[in-house]
Amino acid sequence: MDENSGSTIVRKSVEFLKVVLSRKPNVFDLVNYFERLPKKTFVELLNEDKMVVWLNLYNAFVQIEIEARGPGELDKDMFTEELFTVAGEHISLDMIEHGILRGNKWKYGLGYVPGGQLPGRIRHWRCKRPDPRIHFLLNCGAASCPVIRIITEENLHDELKQAEEDYLNENVVIEEDNNILSVPGLMRFYLGDFGGTRGIKSRIGLYKEVDGLKMRFEKFDWSPMPYKIKGAY
Repeated sequence: MDENSGSTIVRKSVEFLKVVLSRKPNVFDLVNYFERLPKKTFVELLNEDKMVVWLNLYNAFVQIEIEARGPGELDKDMFTEELFTVAGEHISLDMIEHGILRGNKWKYGLGYVPGGQLPGRIRHWRCKRPDPRIHFLLNCGAASCPVIRIITEENLHDELKQAEEDYLNENVVIEEDNNILSVPGLMRFYLGDFGGTRGIKSRIGLYKEVDGLKMRFEKFDWSPMPYKIKGAY
C-alpha cells in the first residue's frame, strides 16, 4: 500500500493516537512519519479523511505536550506556539483546530469571523466542509472538554453523532424551577459554528425538551483534567 495514500495516512493517525494514549515508546517513529509526508498530501486528502487525520493528530499532540510540560495549570501558550511539524510545516494546535478543522476561522470570533488562523502557504489544507460536531471530539486537557475517541474512516459519522449526544446529555442541565436551559461554555466559544443560539437550541432539542426555556451559558472550566477515553482501543 502506498505510504502516502489517504487510507494509509488515516490508519497511521489512528495508530499514532493509540500509541500516545498507551504511552508506548515508539511514538517518535510515527512523529517522524507525519513530519516527512509530502506537503501536497493534505491538499489531496478527501474532506472526511482530513477530519479523521486531524482530529486524531490534535488529540495526540495535546497529550504529548501536556506530558512534556508536567503537572500543574493548563498552559494556554501550548495552543498558539508552533510546536509540531507535519509535512515539513511548523504548526500549532490552534492552526489544527481553528485553521484546518473549522475551515480557517478566527479563534476569538465566536464562529462568525473567517480567516486569520492559517498562513497562506498551507491555507489549502483546511476542511472545506467543516462539521461543528468536531467540538465534541477535541480534547484540550481541560475539565470541560469531551472525552477522547479514536476516530477511523469507518466510525467517523457514528462518533460525530454519538459524541454530540453524549456531551449534550452529560453537560446540558434544565433548571425547571427557573425555566433555564444551562448550556456548556464550549458551545458559546463557537456560537456561529452551531448556527447561533437558535441552532444550539435545535441541537439540544434532539435530546431534551427545550421549548420555552431561556438559555444560559455556563463558564468553561479550564482546570486540568486527566483524559478519559471512550471505548476500547
